[in-house]
Amino acid sequence: MNIVVIEDYTSLRVILIKTIEKIAGCSAIGLSCAEEVDELTASQKADIFIIDLNLPDEDGISLTKRIRKSNPLVGIIILTARDKAEDKVIGYESGADIYLTKPTNFSELSASILALSRRIQAEKMISTDLKLDSTNLILKFNDLEIGINETEAIILTRLAQAKNQQLECWQLLEAIDEDMDLETAKAYLNVRIYRLKQKLTKIGFKNSIRNHREKGYQLCVNVIII
Repeated sequence: MNIVVIEDYTSLRVILIKTIEKIAGCSAIGLSCAEEVDELTASQKADIFIIDLNLPDEDGISLTKRIRKSNPLVGIIILTARDKAEDKVIGYESGADIYLTKPTNFSELSASILALSRRIQAEKMISTDLKLDSTNLILKFNDLEIGINETEAIILTRLAQAKNQQLECWQLLEAIDEDMDLETAKAYLNVRIYRLKQKLTKIGFKNSIRNHREKGYQLCVNVIII
């Protein structure tokens, strides 16, 4: 697991990194602000983010939302001094998996990291097994197979190949190339996405495609196209 700690208080950041590497046995990188997160994720992959809410350049809630939007499967732990119930609700609504308050209980933090690690590893094992036979129009997962139509195959392929596995509605409509007015085309796309998600669910992949309001769709599993 590659863990990124975003904490502007230097002493605490150093302690957190040492604790994570010693107790949880994970690789950890420390950052002091949200801007450094953007620079890091452009070149390196992170599995878990530990985020302080009181950052100098961007509030941790906003950062959490951005990270969750770009990577639906990443682990996010909020670690903050904000301990009110409403703050915790906002934290979870923003996309956090776990909300911990300072002062830090390192045993609880380590347990949280290990729990997220198990979930992430399990999801990785599942996602890499999903294959799309684009010639015969078949989705394969271990010993399970299910047929899809050409339009569904195009949608799945384009999403799998897109940046962050996300495309806007007009991009998908352009790909399937249906000759109809915009509103009818959007309704048609919604139906095709819905039926594709049903098929993915049948072979073990729930919450496989996320609908971003008025923006488009994001594929939340890895697909190997064969």
